[in-house]
Amino acid sequence: MFDKANSVVYRSGTAHGLDGYDVMQVVYLNEENGTRQIVGSVVIARHPDGTILRNIDLNKWEKLTDEKDVKRCQKCFDDRDKAAVEKASAVHIG
Repeated sequence: MFDKANSVVYRSGTAHGLDGYDVMQVVYLNEENGTRQIVGSVVIARHPDGTILRNIDLNKWEKLTDEKDVKRCQKCFDDRDKAAVEKASAVHIG
């Protein structure tokens, strides 16, 4: 499903009961011919100790233990943070 995506949007937020976590929705989009279509999304949360959770239902979370899943989610956080730094730098420059 996500292999049809050609762009990603990161939306930071909060979640009830996850104080101290960095919560983010990752939205995978397919943009063609001037139209945007959501092909999938996931909500993940990262604790300062490195624990990563994935939302599986309303206010229900599971701890990720599979190393590939953890690395994939960590990359999402890294990509979001990198984009935020680049955006902030562009604002100060231009």
